[in-house]
Amino acid sequence: MGTSGTAVDFRDSNRAIFIADTLFVTSGFNVFEVNNAASRVDWTNISISSLGTVSKGNFSVVDNADLNIIGCTFTDMNTFVFQSISNISDGTTFRRCGEITANSATFTNVLITRSTAAVALQCAGTVSALSNVDFVSAGTGHAMRITSGTAHTLSNITFTGYAGSNGSTGNEAIFVDIPSGSVTITVSGGNSPTYRTAGATVSVVSGATVTFTGFPTGTDVVVLTAGTTTVLDQVDQVVGTSYAWGYQGTPTVDVGFIKPGYIPFYIRGLTLGSTNSTLPVKLTLDRNYS
Repeated sequence: MGTSGTAVDFRDSNRAIFIADTLFVTSGFNVFEVNNAASRVDWTNISISSLGTVSKGNFSVVDNADLNIIGCTFTDMNTFVFQSISNISDGTTFRRCGEITANSATFTNVLITRSTAAVALQCAGTVSALSNVDFVSAGTGHAMRITSGTAHTLSNITFTGYAGSNGSTGNEAIFVDIPSGSVTITVSGGNSPTYRTAGATVSVVSGATVTFTGFPTGTDVVVLTAGTTTVLDQVDQVVGTSYAWGYQGTPTVDVGFIKPGYIPFYIRGLTLGSTNSTLPVKLTLDRNYS
């Protein structure tokens, strides 16, 4: 879909695709690629199933294109690689597939079940773009791998069938692959994960999430300690019209919403409670913008 020199606008829905049982090929023979950062690919209710085991089918977003995977189902495929503005949502299911590399892609209302990989979802240092994601274990392998960062919030993430205690069996819900220091995992909704660590001291604590809704897609959002320039979280060009921020305790924050063509909107001195909450945000068109 697209080439390095030519963008594509490819939108389709309600299709079923079967990857043939191709025996005499390399494992990477069957591949879906999204090329050129100016491309847009929207798939809605697309089902792709692999019929063989030699070349099960990879999916790779090569360039950081506008990709929207909505309510799709992928069965028995191999690896997936997404990019930061990829959006996977609305009941999309990965069933018995290989490793998924998130690269800060947004996952909302997604099921990842019985992954065949040692790690179902490679998160690197970003898990804030995940919400309402359900992981189901195949009996081996971790749900997520985190390789950087000292604080992470899981927003309505559930783990089913993983190891019942922390350790190094390879089936703990989260592999904190960080050799030293301290890492705090705040659980807001969902259930508490078990973990394996490469050496870092890991703490799993309870927290809450505030969700801001109703602003235009592509809005920049920044959360600061109230009355300061200390950035607690920042997301450029939010995919979709909502943004969820997880926290501990009852912090007081300033929140800014900025998008070209609209008057910047700020919430100042917002004191958050210890339970999940939702706040609507409305940006006003800037009639002087040109």
